[in-house]
Amino acid sequence: MTLLAMRAQAALDSFARFDRQLNLNGRLLLNLCLIGGTAALLVLLAISLIIHLSFTQLEEADAQRQEARANAYFEDVQDNIVLRARDWGIWDDSHSYINNFNREFAESNINPESFRNAGIEGLAFVRFDGSGASTAYFDRDGEPRPDLAAAFQRIVTAPAFRKLAIPGKDFHSFIIFDRRLFVLGGTSILPSSLAGPSRGYVVFFQPVAIADFNKALQVKGKLSLGGANSEKVVVRDGSNLRITLPIEAHDKAIVGSVSFDIRRDLMAVGDKLQIALIIALLLVGAAMLVTLRWRISDLIVRPVSALSRDVNRIRETGHLTTVTSVGGAKEIVKLQDEFNALFDELESLRAENEDQSFELGRSQAAVGVMHNVRNSLSPIKVILGLLSDQVGKVMPPNFERALVELGDEGTPADRRERLITYIAATREDIVHALDEIGGYAHQANHNLAETLAVITGNQQHQRPTRMDELLDVRALLRDATNIAKFKGDQRIGVVLDCPEELPACGNRLLLRQVLENLITNSTEAIVASGREGGSVSIRARLSDDKQHCIITIRDDGEGFPAEIADQLFESGFSTRSDKVGGLGLHWCANTINAMGGSITLCSDGRGRGATATVTLQTLPAE
Repeated sequence: MTLLAMRAQAALDSFARFDRQLNLNGRLLLNLCLIGGTAALLVLLAISLIIHLSFTQLEEADAQRQEARANAYFEDVQDNIVLRARDWGIWDDSHSYINNFNREFAESNINPESFRNAGIEGLAFVRFDGSGASTAYFDRDGEPRPDLAAAFQRIVTAPAFRKLAIPGKDFHSFIIFDRRLFVLGGTSILPSSLAGPSRGYVVFFQPVAIADFNKALQVKGKLSLGGANSEKVVVRDGSNLRITLPIEAHDKAIVGSVSFDIRRDLMAVGDKLQIALIIALLLVGAAMLVTLRWRISDLIVRPVSALSRDVNRIRETGHLTTVTSVGGAKEIVKLQDEFNALFDELESLRAENEDQSFELGRSQAAVGVMHNVRNSLSPIKVILGLLSDQVGKVMPPNFERALVELGDEGTPADRRERLITYIAATREDIVHALDEIGGYAHQANHNLAETLAVITGNQQHQRPTRMDELLDVRALLRDATNIAKFKGDQRIGVVLDCPEELPACGNRLLLRQVLENLITNSTEAIVASGREGGSVSIRARLSDDKQHCIITIRDDGEGFPAEIADQLFESGFSTRSDKVGGLGLHWCANTINAMGGSITLCSDGRGRGATATVTLQTLPAE
């Protein structure tokens, strides 16, 4: 992809991002401006092109007319000098002079006065057979110039020039002479009767005056000598058009050129017309945009905004009331009617959903109660097993035989003393075992009481649940750790770090169930890791601002990917395929939220353990 294409794509992406940030009114107005601006630009380009081409054609036509006038001027210059040469060529005195070059004719006719009357500077009489020639040259002051007359004679008697002077024909040409451009014209010399052959020809020689050219064409021209360009040259220079035309001699050689400027008035008019057109298009476009914006606002934006306000009101209040009709385009009105029909249907469906939700809620509540009851009963099962083992070990099998031997009078004294020592030691072991059994029984009784409290609390769900009880966090954590301590064959170590009288606010029974759920999840994660044992670290502390109690439960179990942390609290979600439900964490999150607190779960990944953090308020919410 080229750099230009990449920049174009980046510009389009920026525009798309900007367009998405605008509301409906802004987007419609932006798109109208883009479409209108693009259309106006295309129309302006098309009309500007037409105007430019049209006025360019008019300018070229004007240039061609000026070129034709310039060419006509030089043709007239050549024709005029030929006509003046004819006045001398068809004359009996000239006919006599070409035959004998008599002095009388030269003295009376070849003088400055005659040259001024004829408008020439040079004159030549030349015989066709080359046997003689007579030339004369007077400068602009009337002074004779023999040197120039001799140079002029060499020109008109040269073989190349003789080819131009054909008997019975007129001729003309341009030449460079004396560092000036001259026009010459000639004709064959004949008597007045035009009878008989012509013996020679007469040539008039006249400089080309640029002043006469400027006066004739009403321009400012410039005459240049020499040149190699045989074609005309047209140069457009700002407000002027410069035309340069070549001047050819009789042998097609370029002897000079004339340049003159003409004003580009037509193109100036075209430029003004284009400016007027741009202003007109801008005004028309602005008027159209204002009108379209007003109509779009009236037909679309205002009705859609009103519809959006009604929908937001319904979302905020939860009341499915009908949408007020605000008019607009018939499609918008139809959309409002469809919304009203939809809201009526949703109202009916909501009533049905409430009945279904009630039944579903009862079912989920029962599942939640059973989940929490299972967590509370799980340690009791382990404790009862331990009680059963301990009861079997209270009375050693040799104890009764030791009593029988001690009661026998034939038992030796030393044996009797050993028996007495054994019985005393066994008694201490029995007392210790009974104490331990009593502790297990007390713990089982406590867990059973809590289980009954869970069941009783959920049976009395009609009564409001207090969420502002002052809690003994240390006691709750100590009771909840039984989940990990009595995990059957698993050797799970529990470390509890909680200060005495740590303040927290919530519901004692519900918080205990939450903590038991979290510790149960930790122990199950340790078991799922495949290791024979693990550890659970529980720490409780106050936040820096003393406004919250923060409980952290960290385990070294199987962990979970960090990206699914938010999904763990969704109903039915679980990280293990062998576990159905996920109601525990979902219920825990809802319960802690109801207490005004929060709960989070995080992990560094599979096999790296997990951390649950429960945050509670230290004081009841006002």
